[in-house]
Amino acid sequence: MSKFKVFGALFVTGALLVGCQSTAKKDYGQLLNSNKVALTNGEAIENSTAIILNPSKPTEAKVTLNDSIIQFGKYRSNYKLFEFDGTKGSVYTIELRSLCDCLGFSKTVLYPVAYIIDDEGTIINDKPVKLGQGSMGFSYPMNIHGIWSGTLPKTSKYYFLVAADNRNLETNVADVNAQMASAPYASISVPMTSDVKGELEIKLALN
Repeated sequence: MSKFKVFGALFVTGALLVGCQSTAKKDYGQLLNSNKVALTNGEAIENSTAIILNPSKPTEAKVTLNDSIIQFGKYRSNYKLFEFDGTKGSVYTIELRSLCDCLGFSKTVLYPVAYIIDDEGTIINDKPVKLGQGSMGFSYPMNIHGIWSGTLPKTSKYYFLVAADNRNLETNVADVNAQMASAPYASISVPMTSDVKGELEIKLALN
């Protein structure tokens, strides 16, 4: 490899790694200064306006620093609340994709903490059958993909609460393969780091 190509590869690699720095920890400081924080799931329902999930089409939303805040043990998170009506014995599947903010060199994603609760705030399902790096392609950028499924225990209004796992902000939670201009047939792995905010897509299926 020529000196020019070596220099070019090192430059691009360095730029990608520098670009992965985020402001997640700084943004998290805003949550610590808030006095209105939900300490229970019941308070989380009261403090947020839920978005209705429609089984016929995906629901898109974004967790932002302006959303309501919930306390999880020793850390806090903004959260989004989604609702749907369920009948006792119905089988449900909720599919969540937390999408990478991959514009430019910085690659960040909200790593989700998500679970289903009933109208009284009782947790129905907090154990996804899948949660990890999702496939990317024409429909999706890099993403974190989760699936929750089960049978509803009663006829009730249900909520799907989605927040950010803020315990290890700015750490690598997945990898993006990037092409190098100096070596178009080679690629390097660029980390996708955890953030306090991010875009979501949710699909609900009820049978």
